[in-house]
Amino acid sequence: MARKSGNRMAFTQARVAALRGPAGGWLQVYDETLPGLCLRVTPTGVKIFCVLKRVKGGRLVRVTLGRFPSLNVDTARTLALQHLG
Repeated sequence: MARKSGNRMAFTQARVAALRGPAGGWLQVYDETLPGLCLRVTPTGVKIFCVLKRVKGGRLVRVTLGRFPSLNVDTARTLALQHLG
């Protein structure tokens, strides 16, 4: 499955709600406010917050936080800080 990544924006409820999934693959957008927080958007429009962090040995791990809109932007940032801290 193709993915499009490298996009950055300051997450707000309105901006996240307005995002649409690409026709093929999925879209990954990173938060400008909190490094490590990202939003993945599937072609069907499902939006999932996750956090990317490095663990011992330098391996990159993605932790799923929850789906938007059940999980709002502020709560996603709080959870991401807990995982990154």
